[in-house]
Amino acid sequence: MCWCTLCSSAVNLDGVNDALCLRYIDFNESSPTVRSNYSWLGRGIPILVCMFSFGCLADRLYTSLEPKALPSQPPPQGLASVSAESCSTCHEEIYREWAGSGMGQSFTDPVFQADWSHQREFYYCLSCHAPLEAQQPTVVTGLRGLNPPREVSTVNPLFDKDLQAEGVTCVVCHLEEGALVGPHSVAAPHKVAQDPNFSASDRCERCHQMVSPPFPFSKSDRPLTDTHSEWSEWKEVTGRTESCTDCHMPEVNRPSAHGAPPRQGRRHTFPGGWDNEMVRSGLIIGEPSIVDGSIKIVLTNQAGHRFPSGEPARSLVVTARLWSEDAKQVAEAVERIERRVKLPVGKELGDSTLAPAERRELTLSFGAETQGQATKASLSIVFDRLANLNIDQKIRPSNTTVELAYFELDWTIDAR
Repeated sequence: MCWCTLCSSAVNLDGVNDALCLRYIDFNESSPTVRSNYSWLGRGIPILVCMFSFGCLADRLYTSLEPKALPSQPPPQGLASVSAESCSTCHEEIYREWAGSGMGQSFTDPVFQADWSHQREFYYCLSCHAPLEAQQPTVVTGLRGLNPPREVSTVNPLFDKDLQAEGVTCVVCHLEEGALVGPHSVAAPHKVAQDPNFSASDRCERCHQMVSPPFPFSKSDRPLTDTHSEWSEWKEVTGRTESCTDCHMPEVNRPSAHGAPPRQGRRHTFPGGWDNEMVRSGLIIGEPSIVDGSIKIVLTNQAGHRFPSGEPARSLVVTARLWSEDAKQVAEAVERIERRVKLPVGKELGDSTLAPAERRELTLSFGAETQGQATKASLSIVFDRLANLNIDQKIRPSNTTVELAYFELDWTIDAR
């Protein structure tokens, strides 16, 4: 008996399956001699078929995984290296913003490091968290496993450990064909190129719209990260045209470099799901009410995508509680707004996230037997960034959760 990792079923290499394989290749199974001489074929063919199919699917998965690492480019004329340290000399304020952002810490972030370790340091994660070819410790040429996926690789002679620690460093977005690209035409000690559409959202799509890998026998028809498509849906629903940078790179008027005149530019803080104020700005929370033994509240999504968005680990947890006169909890009702995905195959388990511009009324109800014991009620709304992450990873940084609202209500006789 052997286990086929592709179809998740047992393959019996004895008895009747031997005969089935022999029939398939059209041997005369009535001849004991033929069966004796060729039974090894009957035993070997299921294994060979599995191995061939496995190799084809592994190759299909490898070639379909996007994005790939960005090819190495030499620094533009006038700069000593592609490290952000080279940029900091002139662009000190921008450098400080970037270094403290999720982009600058995309590789060193302890949450990523713990999750990457849990994923057995699968190379594909670096395609976004340390995307330059010189940030990759190995050169990957294929896959030799699917469960878990394991790469075929050699040592990368270009690997730079210090550059890897910079994560999504400056040149990931700004270096093209030997020049540093931006929205303005400027005089600089290095080669520059102007792109009036530099702030367009397609630059974000590379990593914020993950392509669904073709996992066999799964339901991975939706990308694990679907934010760019959600933004497109938001534009259709609202008729608005703001880009990703309008929210996540706020405008600022300042010199972009030492000695330069002030001009319109953007901050490089990249606030997102780990920024409390950014999270608060994405949700309108109405006033709760008590109706027929339930607590009702209206939530309205005003983010430019679904809420929550990004990693399926995130959840909006709405919890209603009833309290007795002596402050003891007598009942609880919980509503979770989240997307659940089974990893690593990407199977959808359900999505209750708020659609772009959606207004949703939640009703949290209690049993009749507990309502009479209560004199007070409370309602909390908490954004949990790691709610659906594997608990074995024990990742609990101090800002894992943020309470967006808390209400206390009188549980009166009339309300009941």
